[in-house]
Amino acid sequence: MLRLPAALRQCLAPSPGSPTVPSVRNGFQSPIDSSVDWRFSPYLPSPVAPLLTAICGGSLLSPRHVLTAAHRAIDMVSPSFIMVGSVDVESVSPNTKWREVHATVLHTNYSRYNDTHQNDIAVLEFSPEVSYNDEVAPVRFLRDDRKLPWKEGILTGFGTFRHRPNVFSLQETVVSRFLLSATVDLIDHERCRSVYRNSRAGLFVQNSKLAQPCLRGVAFLSNSQICAVAPGKGTGRGDSGGPLHIVRGGETFQVGLTSFGTSVVANMYRQDLFPSVFTRLSSHCSFIVRATNGLAKCL
Repeated sequence: MLRLPAALRQCLAPSPGSPTVPSVRNGFQSPIDSSVDWRFSPYLPSPVAPLLTAICGGSLLSPRHVLTAAHRAIDMVSPSFIMVGSVDVESVSPNTKWREVHATVLHTNYSRYNDTHQNDIAVLEFSPEVSYNDEVAPVRFLRDDRKLPWKEGILTGFGTFRHRPNVFSLQETVVSRFLLSATVDLIDHERCRSVYRNSRAGLFVQNSKLAQPCLRGVAFLSNSQICAVAPGKGTGRGDSGGPLHIVRGGETFQVGLTSFGTSVVANMYRQDLFPSVFTRLSSHCSFIVRATNGLAKCL
């Protein structure tokens, strides 16, 4: 989760042709803001190759199910685990529970070869079950989310919050020990589609200025997806599958899960120009109910 203070946003703005961005050295490894309900945001590390570990985000659906992105779940190998009950992955709190994933349900219409990223949603089943308490709770989501205030959203995750050069002079991602949050602006589909239509040609024009190449081959978005923008903050690698929330009247509802965004390091710091895209939960209520055997339901 990229969270940049205002003082650093300008110096991290990419210039045309700039191959890298500076490392951020302070101010970002902070626990999630107490105003955000974090109880339903598990941590999902997963071995994807010998000596390599990938992480992704998710949300708790039931005492034994987690919602995440299909593009992450499809590559999970055994053993894979989830952690619930803490905003700190190194926590030894009594309420911190680790569980092993033993089943994965992908949306039947998801394909990793479809560059529109439709139906990027999956459910993981783990055991043994977890108990709900003050630090563990399931998400709430709506079958009809149109009456929510679609202006501002809150996303959470343990993913990338900065980059640093490694021994090969490449930009290495640094994931967070703590669950982080970011407030983003939700934008309409037409504005978002226009960004990704231009990215089809590898270009994006903002105020008549040519910016760096955008995302890989995404031309159109559908109503089953959500777009969000924010300068200097947003999703990062490792946040895939994590929740996007809207707060209404003091109640928190999950409306989306992180699906994709720019893969260019410099552009990750300019998500006002290169939006993040989320799978919309209200479009997948039937899938969630079936995948959890009715333990999770849209309200």
